[in-house]
Amino acid sequence: MDVNLIEKLVCPNCKKNFSIFKVLERRNNDLVGGILRCSCSSYVVVEGIVVFDLDKNRELVQVMTTCTDYGKIRKTVLKFFVSDKHFEAIHSGKSFSEVVNVVYNKSFADYLVYRYSCKSFFDSIPFFVCMKQGLILDAGCGAGHFSNLMSQYMPESKIVSVDQNFVSLLIARNFFGMNNLLCFNMDRIFPFEDRSFDTILCNDTFHYLNNKQFIALEFQRTIKKSGAIFISHLHNALKENYFAGTPLKPEEYKSLFSSSRLYSNDSILKDFFLNDILNLSINSFISDINNSQTISLVCSEDKNLFKKYFNLSKFFYKRMPTYSLNPIYKVKKDGEKTVLELNYPSIIFKKEHELKVDFLPQLVKLDNKDLFAKETLLRLMKLFVFVKPLEKVFEKLIGTCDC
Repeated sequence: MDVNLIEKLVCPNCKKNFSIFKVLERRNNDLVGGILRCSCSSYVVVEGIVVFDLDKNRELVQVMTTCTDYGKIRKTVLKFFVSDKHFEAIHSGKSFSEVVNVVYNKSFADYLVYRYSCKSFFDSIPFFVCMKQGLILDAGCGAGHFSNLMSQYMPESKIVSVDQNFVSLLIARNFFGMNNLLCFNMDRIFPFEDRSFDTILCNDTFHYLNNKQFIALEFQRTIKKSGAIFISHLHNALKENYFAGTPLKPEEYKSLFSSSRLYSNDSILKDFFLNDILNLSINSFISDINNSQTISLVCSEDKNLFKKYFNLSKFFYKRMPTYSLNPIYKVKKDGEKTVLELNYPSIIFKKEHELKVDFLPQLVKLDNKDLFAKETLLRLMKLFVFVKPLEKVFEKLIGTCDC
């Protein structure tokens, strides 16, 4: 946890700032293990993750207060959050795919391994072009895919990643290199001052949360007046969704946020793929929104945000000098050709995430001599056959492109 960011956190109860009471392990500005203190409570930092679970904190503070060597109690402390089996998997040196298949059920493991082939990914990625730079909150970050992407596409920004699942945050730190991680339940008061964030992203999460009205108010409390909130890939209660959560109707989502607009994700995707634009200048038609399986909401007092954005593909590939093959593709050699074949991990995954527009072509055949040609790479980047490289996560066809 970045020690400079700790100074900006506030206790959800007394609303006072924290000080670092005890340092057990620190690597430059990264507080790996330690204790934070405010005027009413103490909170622990475990593996760089600030924990806001008061019940666990009471026990952990006792353990960590009397210790001077974090390495000696590390495994003991982690047992409060992680089973021995999961601890060993995460720290075994195994691949990302192997680890998540140990930690989670197959359905969710597939979702994480093939995250960059999920509809929720494509429903959200166009909004990157208009996100406000600065301090960004990834609310419900899961294993850290979007936190990592935002840190690469917006390197001048600082990303704060929040989730209530400690194991997911541990994976985000170990595999995606995320440092500013907070473990807390978003149904409670957020540990941030008013007007803290330039951007808040909540992707494929809001429909699973219980107290939506309260969380919407907390988002609006902690966003700067010039900032923007992106609630992307919202399940629409008017349509059927796999793993639906507790979705609302479109007008019910909109009623929770002032200065907000709703967009049909089907329309967003068509514009992105066919026209290379993001059009926030007008709301989608009510009929399109109601008939869309998923929708997105954008909330901002900055009227200049709501405009057309052009040349989206340029934004992405100009920031992608290196690339790797999307892991949903299998590579086959056929003489002088390389064949990339789309391979969904299950029928359920395909039904939930198959796209209506032609990203991720079923079959790509390339002459070996043209495999790394600039024109080929740019075309496949635009189709998301090639994606941002994550060396610990993706292992195939990692290379560079002078784009």
